[in-house]
Amino acid sequence: MFFSFLISFLSLNLLGCSTASGELQVAQELEQSGDLTAAFDAYQSLRSKYPHTHVADLADERLLSMHFKHAKKVERENPQRAIQFYQAIEDKWKGRPEADLAKKHRLKIQSDLGLQEDNPTPVELIAKDAEIVQDAMVENSEEKEMCVDARVAQSRLIWQQYLTKYPNGKCVSEAEQFLNSTPARAKEIEVARDLGKKCFARMSEICTEYRIFQTTSDENACKNPSTALSREFQRLQKRKTAVLADNNQEFYQNLILPRWETLQSNKDEGCSEIQNFLKSSTQAGIDAIPLQKAIAENCAICFEAFTPMRD
Repeated sequence: MFFSFLISFLSLNLLGCSTASGELQVAQELEQSGDLTAAFDAYQSLRSKYPHTHVADLADERLLSMHFKHAKKVERENPQRAIQFYQAIEDKWKGRPEADLAKKHRLKIQSDLGLQEDNPTPVELIAKDAEIVQDAMVENSEEKEMCVDARVAQSRLIWQQYLTKYPNGKCVSEAEQFLNSTPARAKEIEVARDLGKKCFARMSEICTEYRIFQTTSDENACKNPSTALSREFQRLQKRKTAVLADNNQEFYQNLILPRWETLQSNKDEGCSEIQNFLKSSTQAGIDAIPLQKAIAENCAICFEAFTPMRD
């Protein structure tokens, strides 16, 4: 455990310590090293710490993959115990193809073990769900399972096996796109860097417009708008705590909360092009970490999240 902590500490410091992309890379390194407990905790932390960001989406993907792999492992060892893990995937990732596949596994285990009557869900509803899953999987259940496995594992090997076994399958285009993708190239990194510079200019405008150099008592604050905005969000949180401790709801509602929400809205708008770029790059199979690092050189605020102002 100390070794894992040391890896995390060194990695964060080498990456500049505090960016969300750096924390994501640490979590990925923990997973790759086999320290799954620490990796799971790190991904959970990222998902709650940076909600509604590309980093949170990537962390969520890895959590789903880890859940599914663990559920399949438990199923081989103790099918009845695996039911709860598949149910957790269904509940946490509703609407995802992996949730449909988890339901298929759960229903099959329940059927094999004759556990429908013991399930808290009414038998009629279970039967209906089973029909829905069967309809969704009827084309080729094994093919879809391999497709989902490759998708959640982001595995070149599984995609290659899929193409060999199902050259005309439903996921061929996705497999080919993934296999034909390459690590982030200089061109993509340069695009990311340009987006960071564009974001820097926008954040500088926000910093000046809302006179953050005054509220932070730093006349040079807007030379580093990411840091200035971060400090302003932290300042507003402290002000909220202080005025509510004095039971001054009017000051909080009329001054602190509107400023927070306006700044948050402007920040999110300024980061939206970056988030869309990172999402589309990941969907194209491009490693997003170098892109995040290039953006963070000028606009690290896009990878920060703060405790919501509204309770």
